Amino acid sequence: MKVLDMMSKAVTTCAMQDTLNTVAQKMWDVDCGVLPVVDGEQRPLAVITDRDVCMAAFTTGKTLDDLRVAGSMSKQIWTCRAQEEVNSAALRMVKHGVRRLPVVDAEGRLVGMLSLNDLAIAAAKEPQTKLSAATGDAMRVLQAVCAHRQQSLAETKSAPAALATVAGTTPAPAAIIATSAKGQTQAQTGS
Repeated sequence: MKVLDMMSKAVTTCAMQDTLNTVAQKMWDVDCGVLPVVDGEQRPLAVITDRDVCMAAFTTGKTLDDLRVAGSMSKQIWTCRAQEEVNSAALRMVKHGVRRLPVVDAEGRLVGMLSLNDLAIAAAKEPQTKLSAATGDAMRVLQAVCAHRQQSLAETKSAPAALATVAGTTPAPAAIIATSAKGQTQAQTGS
């Protein structure tokens, strides 16, 4: 099956100079979690996700109106072609741990978006008697993007201080989360 057969063709985009408030509104309006960032000729330069928007506001302490896409978008982008086999595009999603790929034409212009959702919908349409190619693709991408990042204990302990430094605030006393024998989570503060 070709990417063209599975991709979403109506794609909302944004520009590098747009505010994150504009991005959040567009995401809300079309019920999506990512927008391709395009140039004046509709060539994708990057993508920005709802998580990118949230983390930009959180780490800077600024409002979405004060932040621009250029400072929050991904630094790398992977794309696929409409005539490419879905399996090939799905393997690229797995390799890079992404849920979506902008689809471009021969001139590099945006013509659609291939997402994990598209793979899952195609897999659901397949007969349930065998593991179809679409199901296998969807499962491989899902496994890759759902893997948790590995953090060392040192990284975990230094994260609040690093975030506070980025946000320009003084770190609060470290909070230690403990789980009781009954499975209840309790916060303990240390100084």
